[in-house]
This record gives sequence, C-alpha cells and structure tokens, in this order.
Amino acid sequence: MSEPVIEDLVADSVRVLDAHTEPHDPRVRDTALWRRMADAGELHGPDTTPPRRTPLIDVVREIAVAAEKDRNHELIGEWYAFGCETLLGGPAGCPYDVDELAEIPAVRDLRATVRRTDALRNNDVDAALIFEDGDPPQRDRRDTTMTPLLDEPLYVVTPADRSWEGPRAELATYAGTRWIAGCERCRGHLVAACGQAGFSPVVEFETDDYVAVQALVAAGLGVSLLPGLTLLANRHTGVRLDRIPGMRRQVVAAVHGKPPASQPAQVLLDALKATLSEPEWPS
Repeated sequence: MSEPVIEDLVADSVRVLDAHTEPHDPRVRDTALWRRMADAGELHGPDTTPPRRTPLIDVVREIAVAAEKDRNHELIGEWYAFGCETLLGGPAGCPYDVDELAEIPAVRDLRATVRRTDALRNNDVDAALIFEDGDPPQRDRRDTTMTPLLDEPLYVVTPADRSWEGPRAELATYAGTRWIAGCERCRGHLVAACGQAGFSPVVEFETDDYVAVQALVAAGLGVSLLPGLTLLANRHTGVRLDRIPGMRRQVVAAVHGKPPASQPAQVLLDALKATLSEPEWPS
C-alpha cells in the first residue's frame, strides 16, 4: 500500500472517529499537546495522568464501530485487510495462535463488525487473486465465483547443511524440530497437515514474509512449509527444498457475485487465462 493511500486511509478514519466520538471522551488525547500542557502546569486532577499507549487493534475496533455508524463499510474492510501481523504483531509476526486470537475482545468485536456489515463483500473490488489450501467452508464462498488458475506444489524448507533421519519430503521426519509458520490461514494449514502426519508442530516464529522465513531456516532456527510461487520469486542459497508429494495450493481468481462477471473483472480473467502457464517449479 503506497504512502498516499495510507495517508488517505488515516485521514478518513480520523474524520469518521471525530463524527462519532462524544465530546470530552477521555480516550481522545493528543499526546504531543498533552505533554506541552503538562509541562506548562495547565493540567489538573485526572488530566495529569499520562496517556496510555493504545494497541493498534483497539484503535481499529473503534474505527470500525464509528465507520459502521457512518455506513462506511469500505473503510472497515480496508483496515481489516491489514491482518494479524500488522494489527497485533509487528516485524516478528503475529504473536497469537488461532485460538488465542478468538479470545481477544478487540479481535472478536472487529470480526463481528466485519460479518455484520459484510465489509469484505461490498463489491468495491472487481476481482481478487487468492489462494486455497483445501476445500474451505461454504460460507467463505458465499456470493463469490471462484475461477481456478494454477496449482502450485508445497515444499518443506530445511537448512541446506543439516541432515535428517527419515525421508526429507515427509512432514513426519521433522516432528521433533521447531517450525516457522506464515499468516493465520497458513499456520492453520500447517497445523492440520502436521496433524495428518501424526504430530503437532512446535511453532517458534510466525511471519508472512517468505524471504524472512527462508533466512530464519538458513540460520538453523526451524523448518517451514512454503508454496512454489514464493520460491520462484526468491530462493535463499542456504536452504534445501523438498517437494511434498500430493500436497498443493490452488491460486484462484475470486469475483464477487454470480456469473456473468462485470466487464472489468472478465477482462482480467480472460487475460489471466491467456497468459498463465505452468511454471518450471523448483526441484
């Protein structure tokens, strides 16, 4: 997302919050202004309490509440699309697993607002390229036309200079080592795949930056599961790749609504179908 787009997003959010925040709300406080006034001795009583640092997820929840009142569903969807790593984590990735996320009040509230407003299905986007690790619940495809474009293989990524007992292309071989997971969905798929192989993975790191994942693996901090397209885009010399037989991820074009697609969406779909070909996957 470009800097001007982010600036517009923040400006829209401030406008919406201003329109739906009660006067004298104690949560609204300009830190820089508070410091100047405190230093000048112009604050008294409760106002002298330093403002607390508010987690981004709490701010986004309040934006979503105000945006729902303003019927600005697009703004809700834009913030929600930043995902766990940005809203809750940072450079090291999302610090929570799927179950822990579901117990965070701000996450529950934000998800409820998204479902209630249908913020991700308001037809503001003609088409989106997404991936599927398997057959998702039917509700994920409600009012959405899915066009399969490409099947990409999945690889277990391990340090190039380390040996293992057992077949390198089987997940069970790595049952006793640490794992590096990706986004919330990718982690869920990793846990499910390892469960089918007979063990629960010990996830030490999480990040959806596949370049960082390979660097962590090369440093000997764990092993990971990555799809073929990410490895075609960037390949670390310090890792070994072993393609897992029968495991794949599908790249899909998702279009809101039932066929026929809008003209812009159909133009994109036709161009994708005409130009896509099976890549030469890493070996």
